[in-house]
Amino acid sequence: MKTVPRGPLLIFTIILALGALASCGDDWALQLPGFAADEPGLVTISIDPNAGSRGELAFGPNPLVLDEDTVVTWVNNDTVAHTVTARTGLFNSPEITPQGTFQHEFTSSGAFEYYCRIHPTETGLIVIEQTGPIILPSPTASPSPSPSPIPTVAPTALPLP
Repeated sequence: MKTVPRGPLLIFTIILALGALASCGDDWALQLPGFAADEPGLVTISIDPNAGSRGELAFGPNPLVLDEDTVVTWVNNDTVAHTVTARTGLFNSPEITPQGTFQHEFTSSGAFEYYCRIHPTETGLIVIEQTGPIILPSPTASPSPSPSPIPTVAPTALPLP
């Protein structure tokens, strides 16, 4: 009985798996429950059924890391109303009724904690990363010390032999 070497079979299997992933499109890695990247700069977060009992999982992936200038839309897929309220006051939705939505555009980098005013144990965190060039402050010139004078040595006469 002839055996097939394992190396080529393994390589063939990997190539098939990569082809299957590639056929799923560019968004295959973003198929997280409660989250959808609609297109660049637009993200949807689902408030799923029974969110009130899910705590930190009520608002989808937590924490969620996004780029600056991203518009986030929360969609209430639960049967009761919820809110989306930033702890810093940056955004504060009215009650989002079932099938209702709320949007906020994140224009600056930072970490933004939020919660539901109706169900305070529902919490989320969105981290916005800076996407533009990082501009560092110009270095300030520090005064340089004045150069010390170089000591001079007076020539001395040496006795002749």
